[in-house]
Amino acid sequence: MTPLLKTALKWWRMVLRSDISEQRGWQQPQQQQPAHLYVDARSTPPRCAAVLFLDGRKYYTDGKPGTRHMKSIGKRGDGQILSLELMAIAVGLATFADELQGRQVWIFEDNTGAEAATRKGSCRADDHNALIHEIWSIALTYGMNLWLDRVPSDDNLSDLPSREEYALLQEIGAVWRPPLIPELSGFV
Repeated sequence: MTPLLKTALKWWRMVLRSDISEQRGWQQPQQQQPAHLYVDARSTPPRCAAVLFLDGRKYYTDGKPGTRHMKSIGKRGDGQILSLELMAIAVGLATFADELQGRQVWIFEDNTGAEAATRKGSCRADDHNALIHEIWSIALTYGMNLWLDRVPSDDNLSDLPSREEYALLQEIGAVWRPPLIPELSGFV
């Protein structure tokens, strides 16, 4: 059994044990305004961040991945930026999961690889697949409808906390939350 197949089977086992189901009516109920989640990461030093706009409220989270987590992602010449960008999406969804439950979540990502891999639901590398599976597991568990879109780096508000710049976030009254990522713990 290949590592990729093992990862996929573990994910399906988790989903099937969760007894999660989804129903779609012929007419969709009137939904709330979508939540807007901006995510970003940097590779040196490694750091992930997310900024959430939801019903007039503003939140953000940021942190550096723990040593254990950094060891679990493959070494690459790109400073693991794709892994970290995927991790930023998972961190944003996990940290704000209670607020995002049952909501349409519009994710703005400035890394085309992370955007495409998340949208597709898989990637070539096993460590990337584990992160993508975590993203979709969180969305499924909390009934989130995800929509991913590309945002230029200059317009990505989460670029600020990923670089530990907080003045604008404080000016707009954004509230900080400690980062949370369940299955992939190791965040400091």
